[in-house]
Amino acid sequence: MKRSIYAFAWDLVDQSRDHIISEFRGIGLNGVTFAGACDMGPVLRLHGRKGRLAFPEDGAVYFRPQAQAYAGIEPRVSQLLDERDVLADITGSRRMSVALFLAPFNNRRLGTDRPDLCCVNAFADHYPHCLAPTNQQIRDYAVELCRDVAQNYAIDEIVLEAPSWLPPDPSWRGPSHQMGRNIWLNSMLSLSFSESDRAGAAKAGIDIEGLRQRIASRVDQYLSSDVDPPFEMAVEWLIDDYQTDPELVAYQRWLADQVRSLMLTIREALPSHVKFAILPRPFNGGSDFHKSGHDMLALEQAADRLEIPLFSAPNIDGPAEVFDMRRRTGHATVFGAVLRVGQPNIQSRDQLEDTVRTALRLGAEGLSFAHYGSLRARELRWIGDVMGTLR
Repeated sequence: MKRSIYAFAWDLVDQSRDHIISEFRGIGLNGVTFAGACDMGPVLRLHGRKGRLAFPEDGAVYFRPQAQAYAGIEPRVSQLLDERDVLADITGSRRMSVALFLAPFNNRRLGTDRPDLCCVNAFADHYPHCLAPTNQQIRDYAVELCRDVAQNYAIDEIVLEAPSWLPPDPSWRGPSHQMGRNIWLNSMLSLSFSESDRAGAAKAGIDIEGLRQRIASRVDQYLSSDVDPPFEMAVEWLIDDYQTDPELVAYQRWLADQVRSLMLTIREALPSHVKFAILPRPFNGGSDFHKSGHDMLALEQAADRLEIPLFSAPNIDGPAEVFDMRRRTGHATVFGAVLRVGQPNIQSRDQLEDTVRTALRLGAEGLSFAHYGSLRARELRWIGDVMGTLR
């Protein structure tokens, strides 16, 4: 069974390969999931030897791309590669299975430099952190990125995060949190109307401009009111919109088809020995995260397996997440469980063991722990203790 840990380059760059592998194997793990491309804010480095805080570079990749592999957009290489190619080191040992985690659609630097590549809401607001999966340049870049690293590093799997539209939840940060969490508003602002979205949808026979105007009008009407609906009422609003607006349903179906075709193209571009896993939503997306463009069955059919976050207590999120996945796919989907040990999720050794056993009972074919750089020594010991009970 796969037992892996998510790790970032800045957490490993000043540790020797032998130390990294010995530490991970010493707590019962047989794999590492290395972050090859992702955007993050400042993070603590609990295991750093040359500092305790990292400021990751927006839009950077943490491997050496081959220039000839890219016909259009070229990756920006992290400055950490000037110091060391961590991915080459850990794949070169062949003492652990290595998966590469990629989030090619979440690239704030590229989105800021090239707003024409971004998702755009009904008000023409660009989302620089979210690149449109319908844009042909972005589709080509995602395929080229996956193929390049799979062909030039001895990795065993690619894990692709959230191949979908990822506009922000207005309650996450900033002044808008004063309005409270509203799944309906988040869903309406999650609908993208970029140039590539609108052109493709119009070609498919969808009245995309009429839909955009209706969405903008509904959001304006709500924001101009004094209403702050409870969660259940906001869900009812969302259901009602989908029941009464056939263009909205058709557009969501079309978005999901674009994601499915891209995932199949990536799968076909990978060498046959490299597995392909999909993490259907971003790590910080809650259970009510709007899955714009997501068709769980289509994602499952394009991948060798799904990677499902089961962060919270086992009697809350875990079973519900797996039930939801199987309800959407209609069968026992092959999946791996991602667990986050520590605050605010799994907060004791016993809770970790309960969560691990629940994940296995639910059918998880592998376990991954997020994230190495944020795990204290006691939490790493918990993982070792629990993995020891599985041997």
